Amino acid sequence: MGNLIIGALFIIGGVSGHFVMRGTNSTWALAALGGVLVLVGIVQLSRSPAAPTATRRSGGGTTRRTGRAGNVTGRERPQAGASRRRLRRAG
Repeated sequence: MGNLIIGALFIIGGVSGHFVMRGTNSTWALAALGGVLVLVGIVQLSRSPAAPTATRRSGGGTTRRTGRAGNVTGRERPQAGASRRRLRRAG
């Protein structure tokens, strides 16, 4: 995401003539570098994994990411110490 923002700023600054690339003193080189950064940012966004969504399975009960009917909090892992609490209740 940062590449997209910085790339867009480089493009705007280079095309407007307010900023130049260091070492070359060229505004168009800065705009070209901004274009490359925007392309890299787009590729990174397209390769990032999709956000997990809530799922519903048949068989009754509300299920979320874990697919277990008993876990309705939506957490992928049980809380720390949860197994100890279960043992105390059962014992």
